[in-house]
Amino acid sequence: MLPQSRTLCSSLACLVFFQTIQALSFKPNCTLPPTGTNYVSGPNTRRTISILWNCLSIIFLCTWSIQHLNVPAMRPQSRSAFQKMWWAVLDSRTKIKWMIFTVLVPEFIIGKALNDLLAARDILRASNFTGVWDEVHAHMANMRYFIVDFGQYCLDANASNEDKGEIKNDPPLLALSGRQLGFLVPHIIDLPTVHARQLEVLNRGDAIVKVLALVQILYLIIQLITRKVVGLPSTQLEIGALAFSASSIITYIIYWNKPQGIESIQIIQPKCAPSRRRVEQIAISGPRFIWTNYRPEYESEKLYDVVTMPNDGMNYLSRLFPGAQYFGSNDEILAVAVGALLGGTLFGGLHCLAWNFHFPTRGEALTWRACSIITSSIPLLSAVPLGTWMQWHPWGYVPKKPQATRFALTSTLISGFLGPYVLARLFLVFEMFRSLLFLPPEAFVDTWSDSLPHWGQGQDSIQTRR
Repeated sequence: MLPQSRTLCSSLACLVFFQTIQALSFKPNCTLPPTGTNYVSGPNTRRTISILWNCLSIIFLCTWSIQHLNVPAMRPQSRSAFQKMWWAVLDSRTKIKWMIFTVLVPEFIIGKALNDLLAARDILRASNFTGVWDEVHAHMANMRYFIVDFGQYCLDANASNEDKGEIKNDPPLLALSGRQLGFLVPHIIDLPTVHARQLEVLNRGDAIVKVLALVQILYLIIQLITRKVVGLPSTQLEIGALAFSASSIITYIIYWNKPQGIESIQIIQPKCAPSRRRVEQIAISGPRFIWTNYRPEYESEKLYDVVTMPNDGMNYLSRLFPGAQYFGSNDEILAVAVGALLGGTLFGGLHCLAWNFHFPTRGEALTWRACSIITSSIPLLSAVPLGTWMQWHPWGYVPKKPQATRFALTSTLISGFLGPYVLARLFLVFEMFRSLLFLPPEAFVDTWSDSLPHWGQGQDSIQTRR
């Protein structure tokens, strides 16, 4: 085994088994206060595990509370408490999956939030919705809160009217976006006029988790500023947590009017079934998915009575950007790309704050600087080739360039931009935790900011008493 590998393994072992490996750890011993003491302050040092706990708690709270997922599948009435608990476990898989995805690609969540905001405002520009709906209604529709029940028309396939007789498949309950509902108003359905306040009451966003996240973020910012002012070094992991905090704050702002945690639906009864032309319009105006290749729109499921919309869909946009024809009318992809490029630049640029931090070796310091530059510059550098790719892949039309040319451009984007970006991000994540084991002694000096209330404060006091 190489000396570098042995050092890394021993360092990781020190972090995991810090209470048993006494030769590689330092445990301060504080004397007990004399009898009659009324106030005892904490030690003037902070511990490695407390730094790790504070940063991980910020990342967890930010990535968990930032999710604004679509309405989940409606389950039938549970038959027992065990079945109800089991269904709760199954339903939590989606949120856990998106939390992990947010940790890996926080800049994509910013782009997805921008797409959701622009799609909601795009709906309100239509004449059918102007003056009747506001932004909350549009968000709820795109989250598939409004369900159209075509059950009574499923078997009526012989009607002569243009707007009748085309729905013949199961399930009859269709979850449609706001734009898709617009093709049914006013001839097929009446636009729901529920008050916005009634929809806001359905918001189940966990306020306590958001407050904890904001408190942790505020504590981290104050601590980093304080340590910079007094001349004490911080850690690379704290800079990484700051980058996640900045991404979460931007996403919070974009999602300001979007409800969270909606787990109910409102069923709309149509006046008649749509014609084949309207069904085609609904299908064309549906979202574009990232990894869900096929939406089971007409497939019944044993446990679900409504087939919901996957969360990886990008809502359709109708020429919100000037010159959208240059990008092949890929407005929804363009919205996600703009948010992701700006978010990636900010996320990578914040890592440059650790430019002069202490690193285990000189080579790792240079690599950190190079990776920080790569992650902050590649998003903007890839804007031109990405725009060219969208121009050569127009939405709803035959691609403009030969397949070999488009394949060459795609390969260039992956190998020249995406590949280095992913590798740089992986190194930054690895180095955050590795450098935590090689901090200078000054990094453990505490400041007055540790007296502020934060989540890791109780954990520190408990282990200090031990």
